[in-house]
Amino acid sequence: MTLLEVLISGSLFLLALAICAELAVVSVRSRNQAMNKNGEFRANLTLLHQLQLDLKECRQIYQPDLSDLGPHRPGVDSSSLVLRLPGPDGNPRVLGWNVAGSELRRTIYRPDFNPLVAASQVPALNERSLTTEGIGHFTVQMLPPGQNYGSQLLRIQMDCLKPALQKIDLTLRLEL
Repeated sequence: MTLLEVLISGSLFLLALAICAELAVVSVRSRNQAMNKNGEFRANLTLLHQLQLDLKECRQIYQPDLSDLGPHRPGVDSSSLVLRLPGPDGNPRVLGWNVAGSELRRTIYRPDFNPLVAASQVPALNERSLTTEGIGHFTVQMLPPGQNYGSQLLRIQMDCLKPALQKIDLTLRLEL
């Protein structure tokens, strides 16, 4: 084998090795992007699942007034979607759901919450709030009970901007 043959075979080997390395880097980058998108989508679904659980346990909706059967956007045209739930110790628990910018937030309020007194509408200090980003549109609407055999149905519409535009539209039966 001559020196020229060794140089040519070595350069071909290095070229093949560089192509394999580039493919490995691209695949790792693609995997990381897919994992980030899945994480963002999972965060949106987790918070939506928590909203469903809260609405199933709900005993009263303080705000907004859904009796007009029109769509309401908590955090935009009304303060928050404020719910009263039974707490684990038997005392009522008050939760608020609202959108600030593109962030959907769940806040737990102090036990002395009064929907008529703005000074009592203070978040609890020791409770953590749940948030997710990338929410473009969040609407709640009570559906007419005459169309649902007297049942109280709440329609929730949500647009998730991250990881890609996904529209969520669900209807829940309330036991108020």
